[in-house]
Amino acid sequence: RMILTGLCSDGLQVLAVLLMCTTCGTTVIDNVLSSDGLAKLAQRTPALPGFIGCLLVLGVLGRGGLFPCFGWHVAASDWNRTTWTMVYLAGYVPSMLWILIRFQPLIARYEVSLSLLGGLGTLGAVLGSFVACGRREQRVAWAYLVTSQFGVVMAALS
Repeated sequence: RMILTGLCSDGLQVLAVLLMCTTCGTTVIDNVLSSDGLAKLAQRTPALPGFIGCLLVLGVLGRGGLFPCFGWHVAASDWNRTTWTMVYLAGYVPSMLWILIRFQPLIARYEVSLSLLGGLGTLGAVLGSFVACGRREQRVAWAYLVTSQFGVVMAALS
C-alpha cells in the first residue's frame, strides 16, 4: 500500500508537469509558470490549467499522506520511530512544500485547485484527529496526529 501510494502520487505530479510542458511547448518550468505561459495553457483549453493544478494538489496530498492516503503513515510507523520521523520530516515534508511553493502561480490562479487543497486539507486534519483518538497504540496514534497537523498546514495554504 505504501509503494502504491507513492507511485500514484508521483505519477500524478509527473503527469501534471508533462501536460504543462507539452501544452506550452517548452520544458522550462519558469516559462510555463510565467503569466504568458499560464495564458497559453488557458488559451488552448480553458479547463486544462485547473485540471493540472488539481493533479498537483492531489499528488502533494498523497505524498504527504493526507486524506485519502492515510494508510502509508501507519505502515511507515512500523519502522523504528526515529527512522520514520527522519524520513518523513527530511524527505516528504520538504518535497510537498517545495511543489506547492514552486507551482503556486498555477495553483493560486484557479479556484478549483485552491478549493481542493483547502477542502482535502481540512478533511485530512479532522479525520486524522478523530482516527488518532480511536487508536490504542501510541505509534499509530502519533502517525495520524502528524498527518492531521499537515492537513491543517495544507488548509492554511489555501
